[in-house]
Amino acid sequence: MWRRRSKETGVTIIELLVAIFIVGLLAAISVPAVQSARESSRRVQCLSNLRQIGQAFHMHHEAHRHFPSGGWGYRWQPDPGRGLGRHQPGGWPYAVLPYLEQQVLRGVGGRLSDADERSAMLVVVQTPLPVFHCPSRRSANAYPYSGRSGFVNLDRPASAARSDYSANAGDLQPGDKQWPGRYGPGPESLAEGDSPMFHWTQLDRTGIVYRRSETNLAALRDGASNIYLIGEGYLNPEHYVDGLGMNDDQGMYVGYDRDTLRITHPDAPPMRDTRGVEADHSFGSAHPGGFHVAFADGSARLIRFTITPDAHRRMGNRADGQPVDASEL
Repeated sequence: MWRRRSKETGVTIIELLVAIFIVGLLAAISVPAVQSARESSRRVQCLSNLRQIGQAFHMHHEAHRHFPSGGWGYRWQPDPGRGLGRHQPGGWPYAVLPYLEQQVLRGVGGRLSDADERSAMLVVVQTPLPVFHCPSRRSANAYPYSGRSGFVNLDRPASAARSDYSANAGDLQPGDKQWPGRYGPGPESLAEGDSPMFHWTQLDRTGIVYRRSETNLAALRDGASNIYLIGEGYLNPEHYVDGLGMNDDQGMYVGYDRDTLRITHPDAPPMRDTRGVEADHSFGSAHPGGFHVAFADGSARLIRFTITPDAHRRMGNRADGQPVDASEL
């Protein structure tokens, strides 16, 4: 009995090429969309971080009648027995720990011998906190410590926690008549720092946080909605994780240093993180288009990199008598 042979079917080369082209086209369309969605999510988280830190600043103000202080200098880390304000050699991130649900970390080292306290504080400075990290830039890890000078009140750590956020130190540039020199090391000892004979410099910056600052809301004569409180700081992507950036080498708890402070002088414009470019004093971010800022009134938003130099400068000065219109941001 004869049977009809079924017609064999297959895929031609042309059909295969068309299918590959369609798959490639769909991938080309979907990958940027996925990347955009991920970046959007990271930006939301970054802005949320700044809002939390901004709220912590205000809780500190409510409890102590002034915003966190900037600390003593780049050779100083926090001292758990020195309280707050001008007497605390460590930087502002240490002051806000209790208001970020980190009371335990803030309490480490208290009532210990000097040697035990130094050991305990090594743990503190190497403890990263996710709220201080922009997810578009890097993870919350302790990164290598590369500072060359070491610290007066702490043994040299192998690594240190970092902050992607910096407080507003004002609109003056290091080297200006009102700001001689650069961020300094501070005194050589606690006794020297406590002495009325010690000559402190850079105590009259125009921002909110600076050396030994105790700025309160009443000092913001331009209005709390017209001044940056804290924002994303610029960092060269080549130094995200190696600790070699001059504005990221000392750790986030260091006193009065560009690791956690930025300025709004026209010579330090805000910019997107760029490989090979050092902009130690600038605000900036890993995001396209702009950087996030928490204002002194508690609000937070994205500031465009295209903000005019004049408007950006005025947002760093708490009392220049020149408020900025929101449309300029």
